[in-house]
Amino acid sequence: MTNKIKIVSAIYYPSIDRKVLAQIIKSNIELVRLGFLFKDYKTYIDLIKEIRKSESGIVLDLPSQDIKLGKMQNNSQELLGQDLIIVAANSDLADINIADLDYKVLPVSDRIKSGHLIKSDRIFINNGLVRLLVDRIEDNLIYAKVIQGGLAQTNNNVIVAGYISNMKFLDKDIVAAINLKTDYLSLLISDVTELKRIKKILANSLSSGKKIATKLIVRLESLAQVKSIMDLVKLADGLFIDHQRLSWQVPEIKLAMIEKELADKCHSIDKEVLSSLN
Repeated sequence: MTNKIKIVSAIYYPSIDRKVLAQIIKSNIELVRLGFLFKDYKTYIDLIKEIRKSESGIVLDLPSQDIKLGKMQNNSQELLGQDLIIVAANSDLADINIADLDYKVLPVSDRIKSGHLIKSDRIFINNGLVRLLVDRIEDNLIYAKVIQGGLAQTNNNVIVAGYISNMKFLDKDIVAAINLKTDYLSLLISDVTELKRIKKILANSLSSGKKIATKLIVRLESLAQVKSIMDLVKLADGLFIDHQRLSWQVPEIKLAMIEKELADKCHSIDKEVLSSLN
């Protein structure tokens, strides 16, 4: 196996203008990254047929964080540097009186389990354009400070560095994803037991004697994953380094060192390495 890091140069969802897809196909980039949403399964079949007209390979992301900002007044809120913020699910906000607090409130679609967060953890909103620093967690309410301001809008994605929810991948999602026959299936996961379960589901879904054509790769999105990521990689086909999300958490020079160290470890055990640039 060559000691090469394969570059994933684009991410595409069905909601994006088809002109973007046309540009991707025309450019013949090495790997196209698709964010998988089960509800749009039929759409993905058509997308993949279009991409296969090019020489690009396909990486399909199976997400495990699906947290979004909830409904806000006027559907948006401007957050300024040093603003104090409470982040919480609507169901938790209903039980407290925050009228007299010097905090702005950001509702989220699902409760972020407080046991997974500590002081100084970071929360990224709208693909990292808005960034929060956690100060403390009390009664499922996350108290944070804005360290990079911007506009937060209803349904913006919310990414918590190092946080992988306890959500189990649904069997139907796994089988559906593998049936799309992409080159890679990317998993954000921290549990060896869950990875083994997924491999078993995939094996059971195949006819006797057939092998899984799609390669399973473990996705690295946060510094908190680095310490244990190789335990997962050993059971998978390789590692996918999400460079963009990691770059929100660490300077580029340090990130380059981390990527090289992980790539060397992967190549030493004949595992593939992918890295995204966007």
